[in-house]
Parts: sequence; C-alpha cells; structure tokens
Amino acid sequence: MNDHRFRLHIYWLILDWLNLTTTLPTPPRQPTTRTAPTREYGHPAEWASDTAALIATTLHGWHEALAEHRNETPPPAPTTAESVRIRAAWHYLNPRTQQLLDYTQDAETEIRELHTKIRTILGHNRPRHTIRTPCPRADCGLRTLTRTAGLGQDFILCEACGYTISAAEYPQLITATLDTLTDGDTTTSAVLVQ
Repeated sequence: MNDHRFRLHIYWLILDWLNLTTTLPTPPRQPTTRTAPTREYGHPAEWASDTAALIATTLHGWHEALAEHRNETPPPAPTTAESVRIRAAWHYLNPRTQQLLDYTQDAETEIRELHTKIRTILGHNRPRHTIRTPCPRADCGLRTLTRTAGLGQDFILCEACGYTISAAEYPQLITATLDTLTDGDTTTSAVLVQ
C-alpha cells in the first residue's frame, strides 16, 4: 500500500471515531437466526462506545510504537481522554505514514481491517467496480480507478492518487475513454454508465 492510501485509511478511521462518538449509531438488527454466541449490548449505544474506544486504543498504540521506534516523544498516557489521544495520534502519524509503513505493514492491515469492519457492521459498504481506464489526472495516469455507487452518492476515485470524479463529470470521462481506447474493449464505458 502506498503512503497516500494509508493516510486515507487513518483519516477514514478517525471519521469513524467522530461518527461513533457524536451520533452513537447502533448496528442494524439482523433477523433472528441460530448463530454462534455473540456479545449482546445492554444499551443501544454501547457498541458505538466500545468501538470508539477501540479506535482510540489502536491509533494510540501505533503512535506509541512508532514514537518508541524513532526514539521520539511518547504519546499522551493511555488514561488520557479519547479525543486527546485521537488528536495526538493524527498529528503524529499523518506526516509519518511512510515511516510507519516502513517500520511495519501490520499497522496498515489493522487500521484498514478495523475501518472495514465498522463500515460493514453499520451497513455502509457499497459495491465498487474497477474501471480499466487510466486516471485522467496528468501526473498519475495509473489504471486504478474504481466506481462507487450508492444512494445519493456516485463517484469514481483513483485508488493511487485520490483524484475524484463526480457523476456530473462522467460524460467527459466516457468521451475521453472511448477516444483513447485502442484495444476495442468497451467494458469500461458500460461500467461507467450503469
């Protein structure tokens, strides 16, 4: 994973923390079926509170590990308020994402998986379609575009550079794509207009 993408995952995890601490969402109720024993929360917001605490602990832990590895000032104590630890982790990790990736790939895996799990539990996962067209951004040009469609949101994102194309810009992208296709593959335009 590249530095930009990892920074986005940290950013998204912090947005998850903000969502969980300000709106206290509850996981959608699944139909009653026979399943393995799972933890039942007594209060509807308990899941959100526990998950927000897990996010703060995770980011604080990576802040602490990297600061220790680099022999720099440690983060605030684990007993400090979540908001203080989150803020400190963001200010420390954001400019050092590449150093953290160089130190260990475990950080990327843990942060990405935690964000994905939260999104899944809240029912926010939307299908993404890979588009085999180069990024229109001049300094990128990589074939890493994905289209995410959902209620009220439809956009294309370059997974490499973060360039975003809104639904309103699709006609120009389709025209540019069709003009540059040399192998006769029209699946890209079909995916764009679905």
